[in-house]
Amino acid sequence: METSFFLGGNPYTPALETRVQAHLYFRLGLLDLRSQRFADAVDDFTRELNLTSSFAALVNRQLAYRELGNLDAALLDGNEAVKKAPMRELSYRERAQTYFARHDDQATIRDYSTAIALEPGDAYAWLGRAIARYHSNAPSDAMQDAAHAMDIAPTDDWVSYRAGLAQLDAHQYTDAVQSFNAAIRLAPKDTRRYLDRAKAYDALGDISSALSDVKAALAQNPDDKEALFRSALLYEHAGDYRRAIAEYTYLIDHGNPSASAYQYRADDFMTLGQDALAVRSVDDALRIKPDYRPAKFLKMRLAFYTHDYARALEYGRNLLSAGHGSMTAYHLIWYHLSATVANKDDQRVLTETADHLDTTEWPLPVVAFYRGHLDEQQLVSAAQTGDSETSRSQTCEAYAYIGALYLGENRVNDGRRYIDQALDVCPPGFVENELAMHERADPSARHQ
Repeated sequence: METSFFLGGNPYTPALETRVQAHLYFRLGLLDLRSQRFADAVDDFTRELNLTSSFAALVNRQLAYRELGNLDAALLDGNEAVKKAPMRELSYRERAQTYFARHDDQATIRDYSTAIALEPGDAYAWLGRAIARYHSNAPSDAMQDAAHAMDIAPTDDWVSYRAGLAQLDAHQYTDAVQSFNAAIRLAPKDTRRYLDRAKAYDALGDISSALSDVKAALAQNPDDKEALFRSALLYEHAGDYRRAIAEYTYLIDHGNPSASAYQYRADDFMTLGQDALAVRSVDDALRIKPDYRPAKFLKMRLAFYTHDYARALEYGRNLLSAGHGSMTAYHLIWYHLSATVANKDDQRVLTETADHLDTTEWPLPVVAFYRGHLDEQQLVSAAQTGDSETSRSQTCEAYAYIGALYLGENRVNDGRRYIDQALDVCPPGFVENELAMHERADPSARHQ
């Protein structure tokens, strides 16, 4: 027979004590989740699960594991939750988020679809499936899902805002503007939404509307550093480099002397041919952040533009020896351009570095062209893939890097032809636009 006693007039048994302890651990776990103490939350929910079989603890521990990046453990909890409650929409919606974190778009879509079948009125399931479909390059289906989510929850500003972010990430800029419009109508005091809509307008080439959004954000918070930075970037994208420099200078002088602000300003000085000011600004960036690779890359380009190819090669070797990253292929491209003009054999460096990079990723086709594995037409064809924005940026890079190489080899007419094509397609603010502008100015002087 189970023993019992009374506490405050209520019968108290060991079974009740276990439930009380389990509930306490659950409440502590929720508190740790809200406070972003995810490791503590895992411990709390584990203690609860040692006392009782709790669906809620499984779901919440899955979330905590996900936030910690332990996606294998998160998926185990997700599978167990589905097994425990196969008819609950929440089981599938939470596991879908774990699959999404694992970059498994098809499994994500499958679980969200099950969640929608169980609860068609769940706007977050529709939104989650929309985001997964954007990631899996199914924008038409994704837009329908996002629209349905906003129809279900027309007053939930987070649904509209999150849809806009997904569309922005998927390069669906017109759709993103529409979603951000709804999010701003519902939460007009949130400056973040104006800045994200500005990004969409910027990508659409509507700099005027983008600047209006940045000004709306600054009207609410004049010291918003992100808005000030975005304003400078927009003037840069509009080709107004002097105004961009003024904006970066204001940002630097008013409490944000960041390495990136100095580096971007240096880039604009360099585009205007004001190399001495560019050197001073990039040196300030490196003084703040000595290992800042974007600034080191800029110094490499500056050395190239000022005909100091030995120094450009030295900077290139430094960047290439610092480890491989997303910009390594670009560092290698500029290393080869410098070596070509300096008449240095760099095939060993090209081969050894390229062999460590993903040959399917752009701009590796440019490196393949430099190694003689592709001809110029094959390179241009490789560039003209993907959506219109990706194709334009890659084509810009292909033209600029073909042209610069030919100029370095003293093939002046061929080089100028490709440089002119680069200037026709390269957006302002692109490194390759900067390269084309410098090379077109006086290639004979640069490559003598």
